[in-house]
Order: sequence, then C-alpha cells, then structure tokens
Amino acid sequence: MSIKKSSKAKHYKNKTANISPHKQLSTIIDQTPILNEYGEVLEFIIKVNLQKSKDNNVCLTGSARKTIEDAAKQYVLIAQLSHITPQEIKHKITQLSQRNRSHANWKADIGLEVKYNVMAGLATK
Repeated sequence: MSIKKSSKAKHYKNKTANISPHKQLSTIIDQTPILNEYGEVLEFIIKVNLQKSKDNNVCLTGSARKTIEDAAKQYVLIAQLSHITPQEIKHKITQLSQRNRSHANWKADIGLEVKYNVMAGLATK
C-alpha cells in the first residue's frame, strides 16, 4: 500500500496579492497617521514605560528607548484602527501598572535558607 503525498505545499495567502498578509498589515500600520487624541495616549504610554525603567534602575540605551517607542506606536495604531477609544487604552495601561504594583517583592534571608535548606525571607510591598 502506497501513500501518495503531494509535492506542493498549500499556501493560504491571498493569491491576487503579491505580498504576505504580515507585510500588508505592516504597510497599513506604516501608512496610517496617529490622530491627535491618540498622540496624547502614545506620549502617556512611552512616559509610563520609561518611568518603569527608571524606577527599576535600568539605564536604557538609545536602541532600547527606540524599541519602546516603536512598540508603543504600534500598540496605539492598532488600537486606533480597531476603534478602541483613547480612554480605554489609558485605562488598560494604568490597570497593568496597578496589577504590577500589587505583587510583593521577596527579600530572601540567605542565612536561614542555607541553615535550614528552605526558602525563607520577607515579602514586602
């Protein structure tokens, strides 16, 4: 019994388009201008992310800063194209920040951990 396999792989991209769906989306994002009300949200997101880095004593290089700005721009553009209001975007960003603040920081007590071979320490907020 012989199983016949097709030698050609099936591609599900749009046959009439000469570029991939990912490239089409990238082109749409690159060509879409940010509206004024979304521009304020973009500045807010960038400021929040840079402040987070500063609070964690992380010194950002120019390329890291550009990556943060590009990611924030893409996030805002996609939200704009999805008709998500600027207030909703801001709410989501602040909600994420509050959730991150609710996690306790663990300060390990190395002496107890070594002596008793268990995790020991103090959770602080």
